[in-house]
Amino acid sequence: MDDSRDADKREKSDMFKENIKSHEHIDYEIRRLIREVGFKATQPRVDILKVLYGVRSKEVTVKDVYEALAKHGKDIGFATVYRFLRVLCRKGIVEETILSERSVKYRLIVAKNFDQIICNSCGKIIEFREEKIKNLNDQIAEKYGFKVDSHRFALYGICDECSSSEFNEEP
Repeated sequence: MDDSRDADKREKSDMFKENIKSHEHIDYEIRRLIREVGFKATQPRVDILKVLYGVRSKEVTVKDVYEALAKHGKDIGFATVYRFLRVLCRKGIVEETILSERSVKYRLIVAKNFDQIICNSCGKIIEFREEKIKNLNDQIAEKYGFKVDSHRFALYGICDECSSSEFNEEP
């Protein structure tokens, strides 16, 4: 089990390695985006968004972002990371997925419409597209007089791996 956790940490580390070292055009776009939502493009804000930009649609926790920044010598407080991620959520730049009372993941919004299946046990997230869901959304919007510009659909449950391991555990 520890090997699995170590491999997961190495994978996250590898994911974040290139994210802090960004090309100039990415840096420019990030600064523009921050100013566009009404904030000064301070270096800590730029660095936080660089991490999110680098992992694109992967979901990360505040701790993941904080640790990636710290690993690359960025002295940005945990509370600062949390507050800025919350601001980005309110501005529609970042989406949050609440896994439990104490577990929230964030991701940079790349697409306005997405659907997910989320495991309540391990936190595994699978993104998918289903035309039937889009059609149903359109029907509901029409019924209530709304024009839908984006949607999010999430199913919560237990994945096969967790389900199998729960039944196979010895008492």
